[in-house]
Amino acid sequence: LYAFCANNPVNGYDALGLITFPIPYDNVKLFWWGIAEYFVRRYKGWPISAHLLELSVSGFDRTSQYDLSYFGTFVEAIKDSQEYKKHIRNLIAKAPSGKYFSSQDPMYFASGDLYAAARNSTISADGYVCKREDGLATFSFNIKVKDIYDFHLWGINEFKNNSLEIYGGNNMAFLSQCLGAIVPYKWYVKFTDRGRLRP
Repeated sequence: LYAFCANNPVNGYDALGLITFPIPYDNVKLFWWGIAEYFVRRYKGWPISAHLLELSVSGFDRTSQYDLSYFGTFVEAIKDSQEYKKHIRNLIAKAPSGKYFSSQDPMYFASGDLYAAARNSTISADGYVCKREDGLATFSFNIKVKDIYDFHLWGINEFKNNSLEIYGGNNMAFLSQCLGAIVPYKWYVKFTDRGRLRP
């Protein structure tokens, strides 16, 4: 039994152990909808982070995986990022020429919208690379980037590496996640990448 919250910690909070207050889930969710739209999307200019936060507040099922490939802004941001381009060059360099190739690696996005939305992702690739003697490589990869959208309590190291607004926002979101107003969920994005380059 719980000593606090009248034995109902899911639907109430009791900071001092004296009186139980109901958790206003609708108000908390409305607050995060406002944060997503006015702060994340409009002020920061981060449409991907705003969209993922809105999905989390809308009550996604935490046990399922959601295909966000329809969100073209997400796909283009990944493909345009320096981290992704470097990863593709590394894949081409180590892939055998003319043979099927697959890999799965961690993907860390270091800044901007992708840092906020998909900082520690996993990227998998499968496909073919044809390398010429002059170094030019033609490639075709099926790409899948996946992650769990959730929040973790940040400590002093994250405080040093982030602005106060991002640090505070993350820890506020973590608290709302603990209360159940923000729901973690699994997501993935799939696309095909083809081209020519010199690794």
